[in-house]
Amino acid sequence: MVVLSMSYKEIYDGLEADISKLHYQRDKLLPAISKEFRSENRFPNYKWREYKPLSGNKYLILYCAQNSLQIDTPLVRYCALIWDDNYRFVITWMKGDYKHSSLHQFEPTPIIHAYTNHFFDQYKKRFLKDDSLSSNDVVAKFLMRNYTYTPIEINDSINRNISSKDDSYKRGFSIEDGMCFTRFDMDGDFYDIDDLGKDEVYAICFLYTTYMNKDGMSSEQTEAIKKEEEKAWASFFRRRGIL
Repeated sequence: MVVLSMSYKEIYDGLEADISKLHYQRDKLLPAISKEFRSENRFPNYKWREYKPLSGNKYLILYCAQNSLQIDTPLVRYCALIWDDNYRFVITWMKGDYKHSSLHQFEPTPIIHAYTNHFFDQYKKRFLKDDSLSSNDVVAKFLMRNYTYTPIEINDSINRNISSKDDSYKRGFSIEDGMCFTRFDMDGDFYDIDDLGKDEVYAICFLYTTYMNKDGMSSEQTEAIKKEEEKAWASFFRRRGIL
């Protein structure tokens, strides 16, 4: 069973080991989920089911039908629920391209996205504005509404207090529903600056600390976010030889 005292790579491996079981359970639950979508006939519609395989890990299987055409083929995502005492973290995991320094190449690297209770509390308060939603309802709506994450650098124009924080706070994600502020960390073997090229990264983690909706930001903040988004997408396309 995955616990938070593990390394990020161990957490990734432990969750990824359950993926075939999650796929099986997804398909097993789908007829009942589709029946609910059809009966309720309101869209977009979000559903979640808890699942705990023999590994002892606890998951949410999330379904979203954005319209009637998706009743039998909804969007599906998974997330893990991990507790530290009474504090719950929501975890998603993936592999993504990461380049550690100018001396390294982009390589597929395990990535953990860990969401705090505070993050979802702020999303519920600032964006959903619906006190009737359960914590799992909020998770389902956030993860199913926000599929595209644009990684950006947090500067003084976005967060005026960022200069007083260390570099781990200076990465965030722009999403459909607003802005995610995170802390960045990694597992690996790291050497002195003279041997930077020997560094080896095993896994990275983004801890989602708080959320802001763009309607609550100043014009200076939203313009700064837009500029950072443009930089991020230009870098993405250059890496693929499109620009």
